[in-house]
Amino acid sequence: MNAGELCNREVVFAYRNTPLVEAARLMREHHVGSLVVVVDRLSERVPVGILTDRDIATGVVAQGRFFPETLTLFSIRAFSAFFFALSGAALSLLLAELKDVADRRARYVCELVALSPDGEELRGTGTLEGTIAHAPRGGEGFGYDPVFVPRGETQTVAELGNEWKREHSHRARAAAALLAQPRSWRKTGGAR
Repeated sequence: MNAGELCNREVVFAYRNTPLVEAARLMREHHVGSLVVVVDRLSERVPVGILTDRDIATGVVAQGRFFPETLTLFSIRAFSAFFFALSGAALSLLLAELKDVADRRARYVCELVALSPDGEELRGTGTLEGTIAHAPRGGEGFGYDPVFVPRGETQTVAELGNEWKREHSHRARAAAALLAQPRSWRKTGGAR
C-alpha cells in the first residue's frame, strides 16, 4: 500500500465529551489505532487533539482507572497530541488546559514521504521529545515553539532560535532520515 492509498481513508473522529468506551468501540469498528478529537466552534467541527489506543493503555489502564464508562475523552487528559489554531490565544488555551497537569511531556513528529516516478516509496520520520513550559518564552519560531522545551534543554525552541531548529527540529531529523534512505531510482537517473 502506498501513501496515496492511506491518505484517502475516512477520518474517524469523536467529540471531547465522547465516553471512553464509545471511543474504543469506534477504534475497533473502523480498525484504527487513533481518533481525531474534535469540538464544535462557530458551527464548525474543529480538531483539538488525537487519542490513540496507546493513550488509553497508558492514561487509563496503567493508571488503574478501571471505570471507563464514567470517563470522557476530555476527562482522561491523555491525548497523544493537542492542537489549536496557532495564535497567542491558542497558546493561552493550551496552557490553561495543562494548568493542573503534572505530566507535561510532548513531542513533535514529522513524517516525510518521497515517491519515485515508478512508485517506490521512501519515508523519513523525525521526532523531537520535550515538555510544555508553564509560560511562553522566546521570540523566534512559530506555533508551539514558545512553550516547547526539547529534552536535554532548558530553553524553549523559540529561545533556542531558528539556527538551532535547522539542525535539531523534528523536520530536520525527518529530512535527514529521508536522505539516508537508499534511493535506487536516483542512481538509475529515474528522478525528474
